[in-house]
Amino acid sequence: MTALPPGDRVTAAAGYRRSGFTLLLLVAVCLPMTGCTASRNVELRAQPFNPLVDRFRLTDRRGPKASDRTMQLLRQHSLADKFADDISGQPDRLIGPVVRLHNSNPTPESCFALAELHYIAGMKERTAQANAAASHFLASARYSWEYLFDTHYDQVRNPYDPQFRGVCDLYNGSLENCLRLARNRQLFTAGGRIRFDELASRTQLPVVPRGFRWTAEDFDSFELVSDYDVKGLKNKYRSFGLGVPIIAIREEGAVTTASGSGSQTMSFPATIMLRFDGTRADEVSRRPARFELLNPRESTEIQVAGLAVPVQSDISTPLAYYLDEMAPQKLHNIGLFQVEAAEKLTGIYMMEPYQPGKIPVLMVHGLWSSPMTWMDTFNELQSQPDLRERYQFWFYMYPSGKPFWDSAADLREDLAAINRRYGDAAPNSPLSNMVLVGHSMGGLIARAQVVASGDAWWNSVSRVPFASLKANEDTRGQIRRVYFFEPNRDVHRIVTIGTPHQGSSLSNRFTQQLLRRLIRLPVTTYETARDVITLNPNLLRNPENATPRTSVDSLSPDSPILKVLYESRLPENVPHHNIVGVIRDVPREENTDGVVPYASAHLENVASEIVVQANHTEVHRHPETVAELKRILRLHLEEIDASRSSGLIQQLSRDLPRGPAESSHLNLGSNHRSGTAPGVPPAPRAPAGVPAPAGPLTPAVPSGTVPRSLPAGDPGRPAPPPDELFRLPRVLVP
Repeated sequence: MTALPPGDRVTAAAGYRRSGFTLLLLVAVCLPMTGCTASRNVELRAQPFNPLVDRFRLTDRRGPKASDRTMQLLRQHSLADKFADDISGQPDRLIGPVVRLHNSNPTPESCFALAELHYIAGMKERTAQANAAASHFLASARYSWEYLFDTHYDQVRNPYDPQFRGVCDLYNGSLENCLRLARNRQLFTAGGRIRFDELASRTQLPVVPRGFRWTAEDFDSFELVSDYDVKGLKNKYRSFGLGVPIIAIREEGAVTTASGSGSQTMSFPATIMLRFDGTRADEVSRRPARFELLNPRESTEIQVAGLAVPVQSDISTPLAYYLDEMAPQKLHNIGLFQVEAAEKLTGIYMMEPYQPGKIPVLMVHGLWSSPMTWMDTFNELQSQPDLRERYQFWFYMYPSGKPFWDSAADLREDLAAINRRYGDAAPNSPLSNMVLVGHSMGGLIARAQVVASGDAWWNSVSRVPFASLKANEDTRGQIRRVYFFEPNRDVHRIVTIGTPHQGSSLSNRFTQQLLRRLIRLPVTTYETARDVITLNPNLLRNPENATPRTSVDSLSPDSPILKVLYESRLPENVPHHNIVGVIRDVPREENTDGVVPYASAHLENVASEIVVQANHTEVHRHPETVAELKRILRLHLEEIDASRSSGLIQQLSRDLPRGPAESSHLNLGSNHRSGTAPGVPPAPRAPAGVPAPAGPLTPAVPSGTVPRSLPAGDPGRPAPPPDELFRLPRVLVP
């Protein structure tokens, strides 16, 4: 995240003063990163959030009170005075007369009154009489369902009436209280059923997942979103409709982590609906019902009685909850200072199982950072239905203590493994239209995926041709993977943010030496370097490079590989977008983001570049940056769709009957690699205003489970089962 390369040589006397100043700069730059990850992202509320508290005076000493609409109905039928004391004292005594009234002449008003009275009665009984409370809450949900969906009310039901939204709140509130009672009494069974012990019966309702790759048995427990208050994310995204947003949990059992052993938990957003068979309350009480566990990403609305009903969802609270479970404050330190330990965590992490029809957006963090740095940006991007519909967001975790070219080689191989595992034989599949987004040093790693090395990378550090290098085959292979490569043809667009394309001026010889002492590279790195230099004493152009480089060394303005990368040309079909941060009120050429000078972050001849008033640690999540990322991702879709349309027209032209002479001269082939595979229709568009979910970070191909030398697979083979697709990182445990 922070680029700290070398600078000038200094005299001994001035060196101590400059070194002390540089160390203070180092601390000043890095403290904001460590500080923001140590805070809590969610806090448990003293009382759950409930929109019905004020409406019914649930916490009032004289409450609860029925609404004015219900009181009016009671007065119209001479029930208000007769049962005046029972509304707040024993509301269940009033329910019987209103039920008889409703059965003789059902109206939306009487249906609403029953939903309300049952809810109030349930709230009165929930502590002392849980079984009675469950009966009332289920009845309230049934009458709410009737009000919303019974066809007898179609001509009089008014969605603009505040009562309509009030009924939605009653349904959601009653359902949430049912779930709360079941959770508190441990009636959520591992077999995917929720049990309710009512006054006269025991009810077990099945849980049916919709839009997930798992069965009901795979879900272990849940937390209610209303119990938590989000603190760690700038914005909170939710949509309104029917259903109760929850944090669904899967326990993965004991795992070994970089910090010891612990229990790994998966948590992700979901919404629970209670679906009744029928619409009339007296009918549905005698028929089986079921819970539907909805994936807010895939189920933005459901069909009920021929109506499209929006699903209530919250994607931000589950994300914040998961971040707290992961103990992210440890990741950036492990990645920088404990390279060997962090290599066990290296990999591409997904927020949900692999989605074959969606384009990957891979985000790469920088120095002394981790995927957690992207969570605010991810939260913003996932709130856009059109982006969520077409993209899946991935995150690359790597040891930021290594030089960027080593991490670039690791990512190159991980992406190749992803392609072998999930790649589609079609040349224009979503996987082959990937977008890379890199912050700081991550931008260099991203750029290194789309350039060709030729001999330039090797020749920039070596006097000896690679063919003449004396080393065993294993060592030659390790060197070859870093210094010789071709552009990744699956990457079709990159975005660099606050990236030191020409290094950073904050570092000097002192910071390089300091970080070499603090960063622990793998022992094998030192041993390999020693063996190669022993066999090839005149190998290096700069003998100082005989000591293995750290990430800080690799970001020096004098780094020969950095210079080669800067001068490399990207393929013409890979647009490069650049974002630069500045913080001073001076001309741009003299400006900086506090770590990377404008002159280093700025690029000529790119598809676009914007300058954002933000420091280095905030530029990648600044609102202007997020807006630019949204624009770029939408532009990417437009170009893919245009290419796909062109390809379909050409395909139709090829399929048209033609005479021999005509067919021998037509050349309608296409070299486009973007778009959706021919014959695959685009995904249905989600309605506007519905946010996306955020799930647990899950490694698609962590280096600890997929070897670097993964054999080529069959691109046409069926997708692996869900458990193979959706693995957890073996870290991130408190």
